[in-house]
Amino acid sequence: MGRYSCGVLLLTIVLSLYAASQERYESGPLKGFTIGQSSGNAIEISEPFRVCTVKGVIEAEQGNVPVAGAVFQMRDDTGAVFTATADNNGKFSITNATAATYTIMITARGFHAAIGTLVVSRKCYRHGIIRIRLHVGT
Repeated sequence: MGRYSCGVLLLTIVLSLYAASQERYESGPLKGFTIGQSSGNAIEISEPFRVCTVKGVIEAEQGNVPVAGAVFQMRDDTGAVFTATADNNGKFSITNATAATYTIMITARGFHAAIGTLVVSRKCYRHGIIRIRLHVGT
């Protein structure tokens, strides 16, 4: 095999592995979200988050310990999904989110997924952060 053929083959394998790791729900309320590593059933967040900017922290419910690597996803009414991964302090942000209502899903290995609603508005008087507490999975 020539040098060019090996490069194309390697790129094809890498893209295939990436696509496989990015499997998404095809239907239902989670349509478009990446299938995560959470365990157990998803827990619904009862109250919507209302913010001006999409930034926050993801913690374990008990002990307020940051959940590094947790995945925060938000889906708009067109079906577009925006994703952020929590850093070592559990912090995440998505820049340039437009004012809209989003469905959100938060996943992390060893925790139940959390699902809820996020309302991004440009008319905020207080700049709060999104604080999510995940329940340990079974």
